[in-house]
Amino acid sequence: MKKYLLLLLLLVNIPTIAYSQWDIPSTATVNVVQATVNVVQDTVRATYEEAYNLNKHFHNYHRIISKNTVQTSTVKADTTAGKFYPYVLTAAADSTFGAAVQVLGTDDTPVQTGMKWFDLHDGFVIAANSNSPYVLRILAGSSAAVALAAGDYSDTWIFGDDSNPNKASPVEFSLGMKRFAVGSLVWAQISNAAGAQTLSVVFSLHEYVR
Repeated sequence: MKKYLLLLLLLVNIPTIAYSQWDIPSTATVNVVQATVNVVQDTVRATYEEAYNLNKHFHNYHRIISKNTVQTSTVKADTTAGKFYPYVLTAAADSTFGAAVQVLGTDDTPVQTGMKWFDLHDGFVIAANSNSPYVLRILAGSSAAVALAAGDYSDTWIFGDDSNPNKASPVEFSLGMKRFAVGSLVWAQISNAAGAQTLSVVFSLHEYVR
C-alpha cells in the first residue's frame, strides 16, 4: 500500500521527501493522493460510459415507428411496424415552422421491455407536396414550446420532390439527438420556403438500458 501511494505521488508530481521504509505519509498527503485517485476513477468511469453509449448507438436494435391510426392522450405511435401511416407535417404560410405534431406519447416507449432511454435515430420521407427545401425539426419535452426553449431539438434539411417521393434528398435522413428517458414526449414540425407545404414522414428509434 505504501509503495502504491508513493508511486501515485510521483505520477501526479506532488513534492515529497524521500521516505524510508518506516516512514508514513502524512494525513494531508494521503488525502491529496486519494483525491487524485478519485479524479482518475471518475474519468475512467465517464470514458467507459461514453464508449458504451457510442457502441450501443451504432450496434443496437432498430425499431420503426409510424402514426397510430387510433391515437390517445398517451399513445401516438404504432411501434409494431404493422402499419404505414406517416406523420403529416404542415409548414406555416409565412415560411416559418408550422404547428408541432406529437410523434411519441408517454406510453409509446419503451418498445422493448426493461429499456430506460431512447433516441430517434433516423426517418424516411413518404411524401412531399413541394419540389423545394424543407427544414424538419424534432423536439423532446412536455410541449414543443418547452422543448424549444430548453434547446432540446434537432433540425435537418430535406429537399422534397412532389412528383416522386423516392427522389427526395435524402429519402432516408439521419437525426442527431441526445438520449431521453422512456416516456418522454416527442414532437415534429417543418418549415418551407414556399409557405404552407406538407411533408409526410416516419421514424425509427434506438433504446438503451443505460
